[in-house]
Amino acid sequence: HTLGFHTPAEIEGMAQNAGVAAVDVQNSTEIAHYADFKTLLRAVKAIGANQLGDGRRTSLMSRATFLRAETAYEPLRTPAGLPLSYDVIYLYARK
Repeated sequence: HTLGFHTPAEIEGMAQNAGVAAVDVQNSTEIAHYADFKTLLRAVKAIGANQLGDGRRTSLMSRATFLRAETAYEPLRTPAGLPLSYDVIYLYARK
């Protein structure tokens, strides 16, 4: 499950439509690592990423569903832990 977000070009366009002159838009992928799947999910929840998206589950995750997700994610483990990537977009602008 992934969530869709605006592209850097769309963000630049929205800034310009709001009357802000975009000076520069940059993006990078940041990767954080977590010791376990539960901690990784807490990090996602902490930034609010679980609050968006059509078709999202509205009930609690069952233990069986959690175990399936955890089992599917575990092969991605690195020596640093379970990876979680964030696409970060920086907008440097002036009014």
